[in-house]
Amino acid sequence: MKRLLGMLAFFALLFAMREISSGDWKNTHPLRILSLPVTVTWRAAIDGSPVAQLHNNSTHEMTVNIRQTRFMSAQLQSQTVVLSSGEMKEEGWLEGWKFQSGDYIIISNNSWSAFYDPVIVSVN
Repeated sequence: MKRLLGMLAFFALLFAMREISSGDWKNTHPLRILSLPVTVTWRAAIDGSPVAQLHNNSTHEMTVNIRQTRFMSAQLQSQTVVLSSGEMKEEGWLEGWKFQSGDYIIISNNSWSAFYDPVIVSVN
């Protein structure tokens, strides 16, 4: 069951990435014209694994949903984080997910989903 859910998440991500990269996303969802005002930068942890730094670039507090996905083993983890205006929070092995090459993060916001595309980044 867990593996099936992981595979479903994988195919949902592929579908979303195909829509976003094809440009049809803007045509089928005309209100989604902006990227979520969250940027992701990276730093190395003590053990060398990547740590994601989530930056809220907006002027208001934002609750974001974070989904980390590892395709090779169909693992995924979801959590909700509150980011104050201009705040930066980190996600890495201390927070429960040790990033590896090929992992993906999808950052979305339910309140603003009609206006903002989700942020999708991959670990190189």
